[in-house]
Formats: sequence, structure tokens, C-alpha cells
Amino acid sequence: MDPAAQLDDLIANKPLEDLISPRQSSAAGRSRKRKLPSTDLNNHATFSRKRSLTACQLCRTRKTKCNNERPICSKCIELNAQCVYEGDEATATVPPAIRILERLDYLIGLVEPCLRTAGSPQNSHEFNGNQPYTATTPPRYDVTPDDYETEASKHDYFGSGQDILDWPVFEGKYDRRWIEALIFDPTLPCDDLSGPCTSPRVTDDTIRNTYKDPRQASGLGVGVREDDVPHLVEAFLLNVHVKNPIFDPEYIRSMARGVAEHGLNWQAGSCLVLLVCALASISSRFSRQTTRTPDNMLLRADTSLSTTPGYQTAESYYTAACKRIGLLKNTLVATECHFVAGMYEMYTLRPLQAAISFNRACVAFQTLTWMRSEYYATENQLGKARASRLYWSCLKSEHETSIEIRFPSSGLTKLNYTSHFPAPPPPTATIPARIHNEFEEGWYYYLAEIAARRILQRVISSSYNGGESAWVDVSLHSLLQTAEELDRQLTEWHRTLPKLISFDSEMPADTELAYHLQARSLEVKERIYRPFLYRSIHNRHDASEQLALGPLVRLHASTCTKLTQHWDIRHRHHGTWFMVRQSFTAALLLLAAQKSGLVANDETCERSVQHTLSTLRFWEAEAPDLKASRLILEDVSSQLRVQTST
Repeated sequence: MDPAAQLDDLIANKPLEDLISPRQSSAAGRSRKRKLPSTDLNNHATFSRKRSLTACQLCRTRKTKCNNERPICSKCIELNAQCVYEGDEATATVPPAIRILERLDYLIGLVEPCLRTAGSPQNSHEFNGNQPYTATTPPRYDVTPDDYETEASKHDYFGSGQDILDWPVFEGKYDRRWIEALIFDPTLPCDDLSGPCTSPRVTDDTIRNTYKDPRQASGLGVGVREDDVPHLVEAFLLNVHVKNPIFDPEYIRSMARGVAEHGLNWQAGSCLVLLVCALASISSRFSRQTTRTPDNMLLRADTSLSTTPGYQTAESYYTAACKRIGLLKNTLVATECHFVAGMYEMYTLRPLQAAISFNRACVAFQTLTWMRSEYYATENQLGKARASRLYWSCLKSEHETSIEIRFPSSGLTKLNYTSHFPAPPPPTATIPARIHNEFEEGWYYYLAEIAARRILQRVISSSYNGGESAWVDVSLHSLLQTAEELDRQLTEWHRTLPKLISFDSEMPADTELAYHLQARSLEVKERIYRPFLYRSIHNRHDASEQLALGPLVRLHASTCTKLTQHWDIRHRHHGTWFMVRQSFTAALLLLAAQKSGLVANDETCERSVQHTLSTLRFWEAEAPDLKASRLILEDVSSQLRVQTST
């Protein structure tokens, strides 16, 4: 018998108490057997147990009763959906061991609903770098949409750079609104830290209308040229798509060929192609070039605008796409347009506009799939995979921006569109082997990044929802237990990464995708151990506790140092704005530790702060909030030098 079928028999015939806690219920089971009359035992032996019928995939997903009719059950007839049973041709290629593990995972989810949110480790079998990556047996992580549920409506503390400025160690000298206000209104002044912080203007649009965006002065571009579209699409697939592979490459290529042959029109396809060309124009191959020279002298003349030759061309494509976005109808292509617009806006350090675009994509997706399961959104398997890839990408992007920007959630997490990861696009014979390998690497990265985001969300949910005061009020033992478990999960995540995207914790990664995963690992580790720094700074009366906290504070400081060095690069990507913010946060935490005397004010810390200042200065022309961050960091650093010298 198929091992998966054996598991069905086990689940169908075993008492629920045994499934929940076999050891505790064994005695009760023996007691029940002893109390059965002999006639019952004889009657029971007369009839053989019949294997329980397995519901089709749709009924199992919806948790509805299935009448098991073949070839299509009544529920699938009602919903006009494809009816697939375990063991059919569509699922016959799935190894029995994988199906067993999936069913065990499903069973645990039923009897132990708290297990997922408590933080179970990632299963190593779910991400095996030695197993071929195919559309029928994609690697899976144990992730549900609820893992991305933002807590913005319940809690105000996420631990961003602005939040750290409110720590008592900084004595209330810096108003966090200096940074936050500039995200929402770049026309506000940001040079006078001692002046009043003006909140965003709502009714007066005069200054906004006369505001000159520095991007418009970034040089002359070649403009929109339909003949350039095919090669720009290929550049997009190599530089951008590999980090967020939501499209089938042939799907984008076919749209590009249509534009090259028939010209641009006002339909959603042309809008999407224009946005793809904008991303291709501004992107580049990965480089670890620092914002500083080898002799540590700042290159003040170089900025992110002056070193991006295709910026103006990219803006031309983006502007042309924006003229079409308002004309889009409610289609899957239109939803993809909103999402890709958000990607471009993140590439160009427009975080507020990106948050709005991602929100629109999430709302459009909900409208498109309202009260419909994943099997009803589109009619074919390729369409379902395409919608599923878009769903997960929207979910991840909205969660990422909600941590840094207090922006209302779209509610996409409540849709529960699917709990399955999307299958990668089918392989194409015309793609060269080198490019195919890069696409495969991108899919590994895509899943690994989602899993890392889940661990980060666990860190926030378990350690940050109560605010900073909880770090002092809770027992040190409890804080240590939480950190140990979260660090273990992070270590397990790193251990199970495929070789294609793996990295050495002590050395900067050479490839782009491994480099970004390495940064994500540092970000999660910094957040895991940040509570110990805060507790050590603001709870100084217990000498024995300070002794225990010392190694943890030094570990946190070392992680912050690595973060500032890691993000001191000129390479532009989807997460550039986030990386600069992380560098600013890490430098602030190092200064807080120095100001409290917990780490030495040595050359390493000073060099880390200088790395961050150089990074901020390089990117601040595109984002005034980064300039305000630099001015605050310079002031904190200078005040600390004065304090140390006296």
C-alpha cells in the first residue's frame, strides 16, 4: 500500500487523543479496550475496516465535505473548478514521503493551532538544494499568509531608526518627526535640527507644485524608444526579475514583441512593458563597490544620481507608464502593473509612493479574487501559478513597507487566497543554460527570502509587540529563552540553504542573491539581540545581570558593525532604501552602547559610523529623509566625541 494511504488509515482510525498526545492517551486507550464487552469485540472483529476516502484537493483546501465522485465531485462541478484527487496524474509525481510530511503538517495545524505562531523550526526536507527544482515538486516552506499579518493597527513600536531616537539614552534631543515627516512630504526643511518640526502640509499645495524633484536634473536620457524594448526586457530578466521572479519570462517577451511590432498603446500590456523597461534602464549587474575610497576618504562629489547613467531614461518610461495606470481595468495584468510600479518606486527611493502602489496591488488582487478560491481565479494551471506568485509578492512587499512606514494594511492577509507556494514558470528550451541557472537560483532565493521574512516577523511578534518596556519588565531568563529559540531558527534557516545561495557568515558573499540573504540574516540577528542592549542601558542597578548581559551586548555590537559595513555599497536594488535605514539604525545602536559605556569608543565603532554616514550621503539626494538621518547621526556622533573628551 502507498505510504500516503497508510497514513490516511492511521489518521482515520486512530483516536484524536492519541494523535494529540500518544503517551498521555495510551493508558486511556488500554482502559477503553478492557471495558469493551466480549460480544462487542467479536462483532468488531467480524467487519474489516474500510479505508477512508480522500477528498479532492479543492475540498481539502476549503475544508468542505467531498462526495468523492469521479472524475469530478459535486463541489467542483458547482464551482466550475478542476477536480484533482491524490494519486491522479497531476499528483502522481509527488514523492510519497513529501505527501506524508504535508499531511502530518496539516494534522498538526488542526490539533495544535498555536504551534505555527509559536515558531516551529523549518524542516530541512522542505528545502533540499540537491533536489531538482521542478514545477511539479517545488520546495516548500511552512508559511501561511497570517505570518505576514502586520500589527500596525495594534502596536506602534517596530524598532525602526526613529523609534530608537526615543530611547531615554538620547535624552529626547531629537524629534523623530524630522525623519518621518520628510517621507510623506519631501518639500519640508530638514537642515535645522533645533527648529520646529513642521508636520506635513495638507491644504497648501503651493510649495509642492513648485518643488523641483532632483531626479529631473539627473541628466538627459534617450527617452522612450520602441525599438529598445526587446533588449531592455532581457536586461530586466537578468538584473531585476531574478530577485523577484513573479513572471514567466516568455509572458514578458511576448508582450515586448507586440510593442516592438505594433507600437505602444493604452492597454495594460503596454503599461507593464513600460514599467519593465524603466526598471531595466535603472538597474545594473551586482557590484560590491563601496561609497568610500580605499583610503577612507569620502567621495562627496559622487551621488546615487550622478552615478546612475540611465536614470533619466528610466524616468521617461516610468512617466509614460503612469499616464496609463489610471486607465487600467480590474485585471490580473493591471494588478501586476501596480506591483511593478511599486518595485520601480523602491528602486528610486520613493518609499511612500511604493507603499501606495503595493497597497493598490493588494486591493486590486482582493477585488479580482473576492470570495473565490485559488482554483477559481483563473481557468488554467499556468494562470493559477501566475496569480499565486503575484499574491505572495504583494503580501511580502506590503509587510516589508509596513514595518518602516506606518501605513494602513490592505487586509490581503485576511483573504487567505492560498497556503501553497507558487510553482516556478515552466522551463523554456530557448533559454541558454546560464540564464536558466540564474532563474533557478532566483527561485531558491525567492523562497528563502519569504522564509527569512517569516522569521523576522516572529521576532517582531514575540519581542517587539509589547514595546521597549517589556524588555526590562520581563525576566531575563524568559528573554534569553526567546532569543535562543529565535536564533536557533535563524541558524536552521541558514543551514538548509541550497549551495547556490548559501553564504559564509564571516565573509561577504560574492553573488548578489547570497549577499542579500546574508544581509537579511544580519538584520534578524540584530533584532533578536537588541532587547539585551536596551535592558543593559536602562536597567543598570543589577551587577550580576550586567555581567550576564555583557557577552550578548558585544554580540549585538558586532552584528551592528557588520551591518554598517555590509550596506556600504553603491549597488541599486529593490531594498536600497531599507538597507540605508538599517545602516542608520545599526549606527545609532552602536552610539547608544558607546554613550552608555557598554562598548569601547574605539576605532571599529568610529569606522562603522563613518560607513553609515558615507552611505547616507551617497543616497540622500533621492530621499530627503535620509539626509535628515545623516544630520542627526552626525550630531549624535559629535556630541559623543565631546562627552568622551571631557
